[in-house]
Amino acid sequence: MKTRIIMLAAFLLGSAFGAQAQSERTVEKSFVATTLSISNSFGDVNITTHGGSKIEMTVVITVNNEKPSEAAKQLDDINISVKESGGRVDVVTKNEIKQTKGCNSFRINYTVKMPESTNLIVKNSFGNTTIASVKGSLDVKQQHGDCYIGSATGQNNKIQVQFGRLNGALITNADVDVQHGNSTLSKLKNVSFKQQFGTLKVTEIEGEVRVNTSHGAFKVENVLPGLNLLNVTSQFGAVELANVPKDGYRIDLDGSFSTFKYSSAFTVIESEKDFNDESYSLQGKGVGEKLIKINASHGSVKVY
Repeated sequence: MKTRIIMLAAFLLGSAFGAQAQSERTVEKSFVATTLSISNSFGDVNITTHGGSKIEMTVVITVNNEKPSEAAKQLDDINISVKESGGRVDVVTKNEIKQTKGCNSFRINYTVKMPESTNLIVKNSFGNTTIASVKGSLDVKQQHGDCYIGSATGQNNKIQVQFGRLNGALITNADVDVQHGNSTLSKLKNVSFKQQFGTLKVTEIEGEVRVNTSHGAFKVENVLPGLNLLNVTSQFGAVELANVPKDGYRIDLDGSFSTFKYSSAFTVIESEKDFNDESYSLQGKGVGEKLIKINASHGSVKVY
């Protein structure tokens, strides 16, 4: 492991509320590992990939205080712990600021360049996480901040976001749980997705996709012919599926206190209404084993 620490002297910053001292330290590290784990709070984590074999990491720690001497002391109370074992590196931010008097703000920002095949574990809070591309397994827990994932195509991915947004391009083979934030993604494939108190918008879906939403809408712009199963449970929200293939699909719609609309291109082969409950079985052209199943409560469903 290669380590280099750069210290910057404290200096005064003018502000509308008077002079302010800023103290900053930069930590640079280099590893060779198959798994990288980062645990951080109060800062951003930015992951990109490169064609090399090493993991290159830069951490910038910044403390703002009314007094230069106090800023320097508080900067010393924030350290980066590194443990290496069996091809895995665990990096943990150790924030041990004991005296917060005069401390206006502090940030611990990570910038990492790694091989695309690296297994990645990130736990971050009160900051944003950006991940360009991962082909290894991905495990992300993001709280009080947004998460962006360009692509996650490993075989075992887990993504949790609380009190923040999830945005990205391609997510496959994943369990996803988003609470109190919206999700906007280009493509889902072989994904189980739980969305609470926020909307889920997806451009394309295929493979097997299971979605459980509550208190928010679920919208898909394109259902690809490669979709074999879509199972949706929705409470207190709208479900909209657009450009559903008309060949080889059976669609089962069921729910209570909800409205159902569907394209006339599908034939109704079964239907039932009982007070506030409704159910429909639709068949597209031809007979196939592909299934779309939607159960809605206190919402609306539109399939076309």
